[in-house]
Amino acid sequence: MGRKKKLTEEEPKKQAVQAEAQPKAPTIAVIIPMHNAAKTIGYSLESLKRQSVQPDQIVIADDGSTDNGLEVAKGILPEAEYVVLPENKGAYHATFEAVRKVTCDYVVRIDSDDEITPNFIAEAKSLLSQYPYDMIEFPHLRIEEGETEPKDSELNIPCDIRSAENCLDVFFRSKLPWYCTGKVFKTVYFKGVELPNMPTTIVLDDIMFIMMLYGLSKSYVYPSTKEGYIYHYGIGYWSGKKDSMTFDWYRRLAETRLIQYNVNMQFLKNIGMEKYEDEFRKLCDFSELLKWLTLLPARELDKATEFIDKLFRLEQRNAGQ
Repeated sequence: MGRKKKLTEEEPKKQAVQAEAQPKAPTIAVIIPMHNAAKTIGYSLESLKRQSVQPDQIVIADDGSTDNGLEVAKGILPEAEYVVLPENKGAYHATFEAVRKVTCDYVVRIDSDDEITPNFIAEAKSLLSQYPYDMIEFPHLRIEEGETEPKDSELNIPCDIRSAENCLDVFFRSKLPWYCTGKVFKTVYFKGVELPNMPTTIVLDDIMFIMMLYGLSKSYVYPSTKEGYIYHYGIGYWSGKKDSMTFDWYRRLAETRLIQYNVNMQFLKNIGMEKYEDEFRKLCDFSELLKWLTLLPARELDKATEFIDKLFRLEQRNAGQ
């Protein structure tokens, strides 16, 4: 009896030692910048409520909305932290207003008209418990307007890079996805790429922002999984409805792309990676802007075509320097 009692008393100590030996799951925050998103924010927030493992922190930055999106969000997820900007400053600024509040090890950014699948956070924590990656890229799924189920995305070949001089090198060799949304980043890197004096017209994602994070990151995983980030293509900014697009919208899109291009070229020089300038110039081919011409009303095509022609000439002149 005495021996049996002794084992029983030592069991809690043994379990405590085993628990300490197991890798601790890192903390993960989700940030959502939103502007006039009353009709769409429910997709994002309900997907967070459905997570099998809840995020450790949720921060929502309302970017000077003039609708009741903030009230809608608080009604769905009152326990989230809220940052309210008195005026519309753009997604870039709203995002960093949110990320300044983050106290977790990692951060995930979600657009206010998209969502993540139910085991997104759980799988991220499982991967990061096995290895402290600088970045996780999840598959991107897509729901077209009028549909209810996402289509399977065209996935990259899964890869697991645990030691690299920088993941920007990997990016140019393997064409890793350039989206900012749907990735898990080390918070210290996310906070470290905020740039001063950015114009309000700049958008956050696309090539500009993600290249900075690839440049800082030294480990990366693209897991083979059915979990992912779901784009609602057709309900938010990229509605694809011709009557919602104008030449001013197109001009801002093109000017933003030019800003992104110039910022990235300077960034490559600042981190001593000028060898990638040619690759980046090809990657930021402005001909991609031509596809958006089809979204414009016919009466504005001439103005937009003239504008894009000037942009091309400017890019060619810069490339020749």
